[in-house]
Amino acid sequence: MNTASFICHAHTTPHTTIFHRLRYAAGLVVMVMVMICALQACSDTEIITRPEQVVFPSSQVTYQRHVKNFMAVTCAFPGCHSNASRAGGVILDAYFDMLYFSPGVVTPRNPDQSRIVQVIDPRFQLYALHPISFQGRITQNHVSGIRTWIQEGAE
Repeated sequence: MNTASFICHAHTTPHTTIFHRLRYAAGLVVMVMVMICALQACSDTEIITRPEQVVFPSSQVTYQRHVKNFMAVTCAFPGCHSNASRAGGVILDAYFDMLYFSPGVVTPRNPDQSRIVQVIDPRFQLYALHPISFQGRITQNHVSGIRTWIQEGAE
């Protein structure tokens, strides 16, 4: 056996071949498990397309789990307060923009001083400045949920 044949033969011994096959099979098993977990996570997630699908809890309201969905279907879409439209210079489709780019929209721990509450709560004058179609989409649960989120620190 010449040297080149020996080297090639050394890399394809039965033990090496079995090792590669086991490693390949283990990789496939891991990939399948990841895909199953990803699909299961997706099936548990409801796609929010209407305001009535957004229901706020009475406490522990967070931007990511509650407020973001509410804003997406009531305020932060093209033509209103999305990053692209910026109606009135207000952006409501991102947490950072709500708190820092649009001053006064959210005043953490002070719902009554937050313009977002003044716009969605009928007790404030700003409520009347938005179209009736907007007003009809906001429920008392939404108002209470946004107030709670702000009172809890707007996190």
